[in-house]
Amino acid sequence: MCYLCHSPMLMIGIAIWLLDRIIPHSITMVLISGLIIYIAIYLGALRKSKKNNLAVFIRTIAILSFIYGISLFLNVLVSGNEKIVSPISFRYEQPTNQPPFFLSIENKKDLSQILNIAHTQHKIILLDFYADWCENCKKFDRDVLANSNVKALLSKFVMGRVDLTNINSEAVSLAKQFSILAPPAIIFLDENGNRFNIPVIIDSNPDDFINILQHTLTSTLISKNSDYSTSPRVSKNPRVARYI
Repeated sequence: MCYLCHSPMLMIGIAIWLLDRIIPHSITMVLISGLIIYIAIYLGALRKSKKNNLAVFIRTIAILSFIYGISLFLNVLVSGNEKIVSPISFRYEQPTNQPPFFLSIENKKDLSQILNIAHTQHKIILLDFYADWCENCKKFDRDVLANSNVKALLSKFVMGRVDLTNINSEAVSLAKQFSILAPPAIIFLDENGNRFNIPVIIDSNPDDFINILQHTLTSTLISKNSDYSTSPRVSKNPRVARYI
């Protein structure tokens, strides 16, 4: 009977976890806080318990869970804090580092314009595939691209971003053109549109990414063609995407 009572809660938790991949993380946190509050009430946070030790212990856990769920919910609404492990932080802190500026690429015409900029400045293009619903994209922006040492090195590149948030046909066409399965992904092109023999980044830390950027400046190209053609290869590194 207890298993049947808790099975729906478990299924709801799994559903929220799966939804986190396609909805904004702030909404996920609100759903999680609601589930925690519901479980706390179900366990008796708002009703008197019996005087035996087990009942008192369960109600104590329920009350603490209720307080945690409320604080998590309010903190997401008030301060935008999306950390489930440290929700009690109502003081808004202005981020010290912001991700670098990207030129928006919505179609092949935009890509051609960025190629012209790179050709004029004799710089390498860093092409980023991003989506607002992609939490790994946001994490990479926050933890890697916003790093001051990384940004200093990125000044040597022309920064372009293909936004896959709305999954329009032109953006998807660009992703297919470079064999990108899903964001986050980063590739490098020379000023003529030739792709560098550098893995598509899925996760990294600032030091690793700095090494990748430095390596890119002296890397050989996959192809000498200027039609942006790519040759998919399966990577053995678990930290990179399937295709490079």
